[in-house]
Amino acid sequence: MLHRSSVLKEEAAAARANVIAQLAHELRTPLANLKLHTDLLQRKTSDAAAVQRYGTILDNEIDRLSLLAENAIAVSRGAIAQPKLETAIPDDCLRAILDRFEPMLADAGCSVHFDPNAATASRFDRTSWERCIVNLIDKACKYASCTVINIATSQTSSMLRLDVSDGGPGIAPDQHEQIFEPLERATTTDASGFGLGLAAVRALARQNGGNCRVEAKNSGAHFVLTMQAIPVEFPQQEQVS
Repeated sequence: MLHRSSVLKEEAAAARANVIAQLAHELRTPLANLKLHTDLLQRKTSDAAAVQRYGTILDNEIDRLSLLAENAIAVSRGAIAQPKLETAIPDDCLRAILDRFEPMLADAGCSVHFDPNAATASRFDRTSWERCIVNLIDKACKYASCTVINIATSQTSSMLRLDVSDGGPGIAPDQHEQIFEPLERATTTDASGFGLGLAAVRALARQNGGNCRVEAKNSGAHFVLTMQAIPVEFPQQEQVS
């Protein structure tokens, strides 16, 4: 019994050490970019175009650091955190995110095709909705660069649905669940990073009465996110599958 307890403690300690090591690795790239472009910015103060370009890169790297911290918090909290409901139009939130991350998408060589069908003002956890969108876009930029990202929304009397698909190498069927585990990532690509992003997306979706899953696709990856939302006005009862 004592031996079993000792083994469990050692495994937990090893898992924590692994998380810290992976976080340190993930932080290294944006921190290095922040340092590099801060130095470049200081040397190019008289070049307005260069200042704007480096400023955009700095802003993107700060966003990456913020996202990493938010993901770690979401995964560590699991289903404990309570959703914070706001009234907003889901499609408007998504458009604002696409505008904000346009430089990151351009840098990855990705274009976006957006099919908006969630234009009704609703009560939902806007912060979690937006964080899930950002994580899925970030994943597509990392693993499916230089492809078209297809984004579609839909809405019923109780749920929002978001579909995000890309033209990348895709995800093997036996990894469709594994990639949602913290520290896991698909082995079909060479992109850096680990599974805090997708683990956070699923945790946030489930906190809000929904889920996130991978759907089978001939090529590329296709993620489906659902989340509870109550439209301010909605004429009929439906269900999102």
